[in-house]
Amino acid sequence: MRIIVTSENPQWAVTLRVRRKDVFVEAEVQSEITLSDIDNDDYISYLAERVSTSKIPLSSFISAKILDYVFADIPPAAHFLPAARAGLLQSHRLVAATMVQQSPFIGISDQIALPSLSGVVADFVAEILLGERRSDRAFTQLARKLEQTVLGGRVERLGSTSEYPEIQYSDRTGDYPLHRTSSMVSELATLVLLLKSHVSSGELLIVEEPESHLHPRAQAQLAGVLYEASQKGLKVMLTTHSDYFVSELNIKISEEGSTRSSGISNGRVVAYWANRIPDDGTRLEKLPVDPLDGISQMSFTEVAEAQYGRQVQLQTNAAKKAEE
Repeated sequence: MRIIVTSENPQWAVTLRVRRKDVFVEAEVQSEITLSDIDNDDYISYLAERVSTSKIPLSSFISAKILDYVFADIPPAAHFLPAARAGLLQSHRLVAATMVQQSPFIGISDQIALPSLSGVVADFVAEILLGERRSDRAFTQLARKLEQTVLGGRVERLGSTSEYPEIQYSDRTGDYPLHRTSSMVSELATLVLLLKSHVSSGELLIVEEPESHLHPRAQAQLAGVLYEASQKGLKVMLTTHSDYFVSELNIKISEEGSTRSSGISNGRVVAYWANRIPDDGTRLEKLPVDPLDGISQMSFTEVAEAQYGRQVQLQTNAAKKAEE
């Protein structure tokens, strides 16, 4: 197996070759590479006077500090909340029961049809129901904020290591399993559990359609919580079709931009628009993010203007008919 990694600035190329149990590296360096020593903040300079190729064991070439530098922007862990998260959690018992019922016939019958889940979906279900719990106070507080301001109750994962896990929602009226709660609670339950017990600063959280099944006010509150999470070090990636959600993000961006001289010029907030082009598929286009105005909402504005124009035209036509 061969893996090639290249860079143009500084210019270098590294080829990793795996042969049986040995791993070798072939390195070509054409300019000075400056790396930061994370232990004492000194700088390590590696200079190659000419293009050279060497074959040495990987462990002799790449130290732990260099690896930390190269992969500094790569999150140590990622958490994914798919668009169908509520349905997946509500049906996990059915999937498990089906697999148990069919398992005695494995190897006997070739007509067995066990339910299958994609890798990312299986990881999602396993993390929520079986993942090891670890608490980060900063994100636990955000989870509590969601419970108090949006859900009006608590979300907990029940069950010991010997019991089948269950997610429960509790408010002043009683305790309820997830399948007996509203769509809003079902959608937000997984995010609350992740913030309470699974995420840490520096990790990546991916959320598809966070606004799903939420009232506009709840969408704005959720956007504020996710923005706070990013300020506390969690890398947040999301997809949305909600102008309410984006508008609240823009308010947060404006608040930050008005209180900091640098605003968001460091690129901490990045936005893209999936632009569908007739007969040419869909292109991902980067949107401008202004420190005071926030993310461009042109795609939402165009729809709103078109609807407003139609409404004005209908009212104008109705007024003319009334005058006749």
